[in-house]
Amino acid sequence: MRRATQIVLTVLMFLPIARAQTSMTISSLTGPVTSTESSSFLSYMAAQTPAANNIGNNWAQGASGEAVKAMGMVYEITQNTAVLDQMIRFCDTLLSERDDLASAPTGQLIIWTGHIDPVWPGTTTTPIQTAGEQGDAVGHLGNCARLILETPSIWDNNVAIGDPDGYGTTYLARAKTYVAQADVAVSGHILKSELDISNSNHYYFSVADPYKSGQPVPWNQVAMFNYGFQNLAIDHQILGDNSTLEAQYYQLVQANINWFFTSGYTEATDSDGNPTYSWDYAYPTTPLEDNNHGSLDLNGFYRAYVTGEYGITPAMMTPFGYTFNDIMTLGPGDYSGFINGTTGSGNQAATNYIRSGWLLMADFMPSSYDTAFTSADFVAGGTTTNADRFSKLLWMKNERYQSFTLTTSTPSQTIPAGSSATYPATIEAQGAFAGTVNFSVLNFTGLPTGVTATFSAPTVTGGGSSTLTLTTTSATPNGTYPITILASSMGQVTQTATVNLVVASQILNPAGPLSFTTTSGTTSATQIVTLSNPGTAALAITSISLTGTDAGSFTETNHCGASLGAGASCVISLAFAPTSTGSDTAMLTVTDNAIGSPQTVALVGTSVAPVSADFNLSASPSSLTVTAGNSTSSTLTVSAIGGTVNGPVMLSASGVPGATITFSPASVSPGSGTATSIMTVQVSSSLAMIHASRSGVMGGIMSAILLPWLFLRRRPHRRSQWHATLSLLVLLLGAFGLLCGCQGSQNPVGKNYTISISGASGTNTHITTISLTVR
Repeated sequence: MRRATQIVLTVLMFLPIARAQTSMTISSLTGPVTSTESSSFLSYMAAQTPAANNIGNNWAQGASGEAVKAMGMVYEITQNTAVLDQMIRFCDTLLSERDDLASAPTGQLIIWTGHIDPVWPGTTTTPIQTAGEQGDAVGHLGNCARLILETPSIWDNNVAIGDPDGYGTTYLARAKTYVAQADVAVSGHILKSELDISNSNHYYFSVADPYKSGQPVPWNQVAMFNYGFQNLAIDHQILGDNSTLEAQYYQLVQANINWFFTSGYTEATDSDGNPTYSWDYAYPTTPLEDNNHGSLDLNGFYRAYVTGEYGITPAMMTPFGYTFNDIMTLGPGDYSGFINGTTGSGNQAATNYIRSGWLLMADFMPSSYDTAFTSADFVAGGTTTNADRFSKLLWMKNERYQSFTLTTSTPSQTIPAGSSATYPATIEAQGAFAGTVNFSVLNFTGLPTGVTATFSAPTVTGGGSSTLTLTTTSATPNGTYPITILASSMGQVTQTATVNLVVASQILNPAGPLSFTTTSGTTSATQIVTLSNPGTAALAITSISLTGTDAGSFTETNHCGASLGAGASCVISLAFAPTSTGSDTAMLTVTDNAIGSPQTVALVGTSVAPVSADFNLSASPSSLTVTAGNSTSSTLTVSAIGGTVNGPVMLSASGVPGATITFSPASVSPGSGTATSIMTVQVSSSLAMIHASRSGVMGGIMSAILLPWLFLRRRPHRRSQWHATLSLLVLLLGAFGLLCGCQGSQNPVGKNYTISISGASGTNTHITTISLTVR
């Protein structure tokens, strides 16, 4: 699930557009985002003109690209549709400037692929190259669509700025256009020509790409492509229109995030004892990452982090913060050009301000917030013209002002009826949060029969702890009851945590279900269920057994006996031993004299087929000679390669017309070794016939055609004698030809054939050949 964005006071949602401003106002570095800050941002953005093209990467790290990202963050904070409208204004312009949609000179440029592709050219120098900036352009469209799709209340409303480009009059129609056209850019260029994802979905530039041909994509450009893919994945998830694309986009982002966090960096401990990261510009070893590109890297990781989808935890992000604070910070207003504390020139030059990606690390290191944003040239009551960093300030202010966490150290308690269970709950303030947090239980009137709930401290301020006590009575029935703790502050900011109350006269732990996985024909690892008697009298056990349709696929052993003393426990061992593939279910059933008997634990087993090894197929001898009417044979050997061949290898052959080919046996099972079969070829006697000589047959045919013609041509003149002589010659020619044709069968010649032998098992098929000579 995407992490919910905390929203500031609802009055910010309806701010009008003020007169155009030349800067944005900073009311304060603490407290809530103010209406002055929000309205100054909106007015400033309304006065900005979108870039006329992407030359120089205007839509990536250029002013227009950073403006779109900034508007997206501020809209998430304020939910002010007027901010979204300005973002749409920029995205309409961006889409209209795509090479295949725009007219010359903005569009219709032949890029390095030799075509007019759905791209945003960043240069006019030929060959016109493409790189990660294409991911940013797609990301802007996908991000704007996501913000619309996550606000269903506006879907059917007309877009306030109109529809000058015909992209859809309503917000929903506009979002669908953005998604569809972003998909076109991905399928028509990024995944078609630019990226090679054949290596575990990791991003490499294609060999044909003149920009970094065949090389790994630098991490800052990985962030750009991920920006596009992760937003499109959410878009398709909300629309429910293309689960295949949704899964592909998600998997691409996940694969490349995993690539970095498993292989892309080295971790060290700095002089202050804090964990830090060192990484290069691209995988695996290239120039050390610099301050500028590192900021872009972190913007990308943070965008993925806030979705909650890709397994990035605060603990994984915190070392980035220590890297900046402890290594890159050389002094007040002095920050190194490289992430190791050294400095170069250009993008590697030192700065006197903090780039925006590093500012976001204050989310994981609250103590660094004041220093970071003061050093970013932000002063309460001051102004700025940097929309990128201003949006980060508003984001972090909002996070700190309204953010706290709720955790429970005991998520589940099992007790007998008539007892009490306790659940400590802890509130931890994020940053400068100092509000009052109220505790309650959701659906309070829906608590189980006989259960009451109390908190040791109904409220805490800033941070602190309170213990929830759930008290049962003898009337409380056995069962598992989810109880949701609600912590709320200022009526808007809430956190919840769910705990389980398990009431049982005798207790099976874990309560299940238990899941087993193994291959068919083997037994899984054993899992343990503990049977406890929390009562004050002995528990009389009638039976402990496996029940259900697939009970025979599981095994159970125990030493509990017929009676279990008060306060005692015993162990039940369970395993899954399937004989076929598929899913099996059963129940561990304990029958006794306790209330609620029998007690059960659900068992779920999944059995998969063992992975089958490949095999070799060979024949000996591989060359055979046989006289027509007789048979010959060859021995076929099937050998497993590096494992066990599951199931039989089926044998078949073809290639000799009129012959019968058999195998004994017709299939073999080599297992992890070898197996043989005898192939017998029975040759028909008809194969001995040799075709009559073509000249003899043709002579006979020609005589049969010419002779009637000659007789028909006879005329009573003096050349009739010549016709008679010629007719005699034709007759002799036909007779000679037929005689020669018949005599040809007395001199047989060897006939060669190729027998194609196939062995097939599952998805593996192999072919070998034997030459056969028939005499």
